[in-house]
Amino acid sequence: MKRFWKHVNKTDNCWLWIGSLDKDGYGKFKIGNSMERAHRFAYELCVGEIPPMHFVCHSCDNPSCVNPNHLWVGTAAQNNRDAIKKGRAVLYNNCKLTIEEVKEIKKLYKVEKVSHRQLAEKFNISKTQITRILAKSCWDIV
Repeated sequence: MKRFWKHVNKTDNCWLWIGSLDKDGYGKFKIGNSMERAHRFAYELCVGEIPPMHFVCHSCDNPSCVNPNHLWVGTAAQNNRDAIKKGRAVLYNNCKLTIEEVKEIKKLYKVEKVSHRQLAEKFNISKTQITRILAKSCWDIV
């Protein structure tokens, strides 16, 4: 573990990885024959196991930070919600709907019992897309 920590510059806030970075600015650390992201290694080292299919996310939005107090585990949907909330990502660049429209579709369906066909006509999208939105197979982060 000494080898890992010698690549960390602990500031008052973030603990910055000063070793190799990938193209997205995340620290890289070689363990055996594989490269690991430094923040994931730090999380496992200091906090515990990362559940399968989960991300290690940054509350500080600094990809080179390995401070375990700035790291949290979340699903892909939680990570996407966090990125959108913080203005680091947008939903589906080529989509026809806004987040507000998707929320309205869900509300109209749940509260006012508007049919899939009526929603599709109102929002000028296919009935299939309405079904996907309501089943959360797409737009699952809204």
